[in-house]
Amino acid sequence: MNGFLNDLATKVLLFDGAMGTEIQKYEPRENDFLNNKEGFNDSLNFTRPDWIKTIHKSYIKAGSDCIETNTFGSNKLKLDEYGQGDKTIDFNVQGAKLVKESATEIGREVYVIGSMGPSGYLPSSNDSDLGNISLGEIEEAFFVQAQGLIIGGCDALLIETGQDVLEMKLAVESCFRAMNKLEKTLPVITNVTLDQYGKMLLGSSVQAAYTTLSNLDIDVFGLNCSTGPMEMTPSVQWLCEQDELPILVMPNAGMPVNENGIAKYLMTPQEISLKLSEFVNKYEKLNRGDFYISSHTTVFLMFGFDYYRKGVDLVLEAMDSLVKQGHDVCLLLSLSVNRDAIEERIKDRFGEIPEWLRILKPRDDIASYYNLSDYFISAAREEGFCNALVEAAYCERPIISSNIPGPQTLNIPHTYMFESEDVAGLQNAMLSLITLNEDKKKQIIIDQKAYVEKAFDLDVWAHQIKGIYQTLN
Repeated sequence: MNGFLNDLATKVLLFDGAMGTEIQKYEPRENDFLNNKEGFNDSLNFTRPDWIKTIHKSYIKAGSDCIETNTFGSNKLKLDEYGQGDKTIDFNVQGAKLVKESATEIGREVYVIGSMGPSGYLPSSNDSDLGNISLGEIEEAFFVQAQGLIIGGCDALLIETGQDVLEMKLAVESCFRAMNKLEKTLPVITNVTLDQYGKMLLGSSVQAAYTTLSNLDIDVFGLNCSTGPMEMTPSVQWLCEQDELPILVMPNAGMPVNENGIAKYLMTPQEISLKLSEFVNKYEKLNRGDFYISSHTTVFLMFGFDYYRKGVDLVLEAMDSLVKQGHDVCLLLSLSVNRDAIEERIKDRFGEIPEWLRILKPRDDIASYYNLSDYFISAAREEGFCNALVEAAYCERPIISSNIPGPQTLNIPHTYMFESEDVAGLQNAMLSLITLNEDKKKQIIIDQKAYVEKAFDLDVWAHQIKGIYQTLN
């Protein structure tokens, strides 16, 4: 999996902020721009690379994981306005180069995001000027830009500030065409711009834009520019409720206010940080490729090769009881054997697969599920449980056993072990884990790891867990 998408599946990624307003702080003069073309910000990649790198570095130092190239206006149609259309690839390669150099000089890895702004036309419009262009010309303009960004080494392509769904569709298609030509696949992100009423410039709703673009195999859908976080809230909520794609949110610092002909944004850094943190806390979801899980949900992972039927049933009953009591919990069930039989038994018991249960597909990157979970559960016996215990110790997760025949002879500290009929005991153990303070949780992990290192010849177990821990570490 692409590194950007892999990270996006496990955590929130922080993008950088505005470029134009940062450039204005330098109070650029006409001779700072290429051929004295005032306002030609993308040309500063060549004439004032020190400015652009300083801006990139400031965002990297502030903690940004993703840095956009200064190529917002570097599609061929926009560059043609400055007589530079034939150098479209060079402009975009240079934009990517400056981001990479900035990261190297800071000594921190970041994702290079290729910025692709609008063409300057509105192909869906009947306007005699803005709509007076062929679709092929627009597609070609983005096609050449995407090639430059890919050649420059970008990690993802961001089509942003979209105001016309048709233009964005053409841009997406041009990105895939460029990838096919260069035989390199990158994630594609589409950001639309909405007014304070949730509409794009030509009247399309966020629902319509999302429906159209999400069917084009994009990887991320988002919102940027135009409004502040307050105005974006209803659209962000709706997008997160779809549970289909990761969402990128890049608001302005409030609605712009005109002061002497200059747009001013009045939200303070503290105010916008607070609002964005509210978005994360309320709407963050983690994508594991097969499903989404809210960041507020406590996740239990049950896995193993030697399942004891009553042990599995015990966990299912305890989980169902916790959910009915209003607890936000989820069970990931990793099935290596008897998958069909266990699925049928679950359906017989609950009528259908419960919403709190995710039956994992067999896959090689099981470590990603380990990272997602908060606690482990084993319904295995003897060797299966011991393997689970070793994995729990090295993944630093407290473990519960719902099948006492295996661990009853092991004097394991802080390990919750229950008879396979003790639903209430297991339920109480799960509750106690959910409410553990961090110090207690750390002590459990330390004690379990110490026990494992003392009780087991880790070389014996290494062949079973080697690949997993290489992935984790």
